[in-house]
Amino acid sequence: MVKPLKTQYEDQRRGIMWPLVGLAFGTVLGLAAAFGGFWAFLLVLLFGTVGFILGRAYAGEVDLAALFSPRDRRDL
Repeated sequence: MVKPLKTQYEDQRRGIMWPLVGLAFGTVLGLAAAFGGFWAFLLVLLFGTVGFILGRAYAGEVDLAALFSPRDRRDL
């Protein structure tokens, strides 16, 4: 589904350029696999995933407190 032009430009003004972020992440993973081997690829993948989750938490899209709190305290 194509977004209306107004929404696309609003996303770009806020700095949300997810295709470019995905391209950069894929390039880094490819370079890590090519020059560092399998373990370097996994390490970059792990750090990238952690960075993505922390970035979403910083933006307010993920609540890490609810994610890591004990199950019985979530019901309060």
